[in-house]
Amino acid sequence: MADDTASRPKQGQSALLTAVALILAAAALPGTMLAAAGAVIGIEYRRVRTSRWLMWAAVALVIGVIAAGVNTSVWLAWSTSFAATTWASGLLSSFDTGVLGWAAAHTTMPMSQVILTQLAFGIPTGLAIGAIYSAIRSRSRRLEGTVEGEAYSNMRPVGWLDRRHERKVREQIAGGAYLQEERS
Repeated sequence: MADDTASRPKQGQSALLTAVALILAAAALPGTMLAAAGAVIGIEYRRVRTSRWLMWAAVALVIGVIAAGVNTSVWLAWSTSFAATTWASGLLSSFDTGVLGWAAAHTTMPMSQVILTQLAFGIPTGLAIGAIYSAIRSRSRRLEGTVEGEAYSNMRPVGWLDRRHERKVREQIAGGAYLQEERS
């Protein structure tokens, strides 16, 4: 019985630390948090392959870096745009180089530019977080599928492309496309 009560305070601490981390992340990186939340909801609602999430993250990263003038340092500095403009401008006055120097120089950005920079940084980062979540979750989803049934598995449900492909193959079979003629 002592083991049960000893683990409860640790669970409360970890939940509190998780909540604080999520609040800090939302205050500093709202674009990333929105993209990651959307990816996680998408993963739980419609099981898309992890490779697709990685591909979308890579494409979004390339677009974001191109938008940053093919400069990964500027793209990385865009992560600080929201904090620099909204609540951390006084904290950044002593920095003059690097990512924090960029943030200190851009504390008066218009909110439209802040939103664009947060999305250009946040979407690829959030999709990558979604891909990691998908990879971590795949084993437990597979095990849930064996115990609870198909609705809880990590198997991708049949979609409209699958149905279209099946209809096409059935039409080909009916038309004799797969018949082998006798060879002499």
